[in-house]
Amino acid sequence: DELLAEQKAAGANLDYNTIRHDMPLLHASVSEALRLRPPLIFLMRTAMTDLQIKDVVIPRTDTIFLSPVYSGLREEVRNDFLILNTCCAQIRFQIFSKPTEAYDPYRFLAPRNEHEKHTHG
Repeated sequence: DELLAEQKAAGANLDYNTIRHDMPLLHASVSEALRLRPPLIFLMRTAMTDLQIKDVVIPRTDTIFLSPVYSGLREEVRNDFLILNTCCAQIRFQIFSKPTEAYDPYRFLAPRNEHEKHTHG
């Protein structure tokens, strides 16, 4: 019901800016669907500068592999941690407050805003 009311209030002309700024529940719903079923198995990123996460330094030019599926759904990370595997270290740090398979778009809305609590969220 909330989502339908939000859609009616936004009007017929839907574009990205309308969805992003005037339809927070729809945007959160899509974000939650992507958290649960990400379109990519893993992401590879190269560190452009030395990066320190807790007590581990990731040197510039190291390749970092991130797995949205692993961080959001796997049993091993239900204790609120994301694991980064680099060529030189394995790093754990907190991500969502409660990773789970339950569909909950409100994790992306105020007051929770779980995706904004960490620079990597």
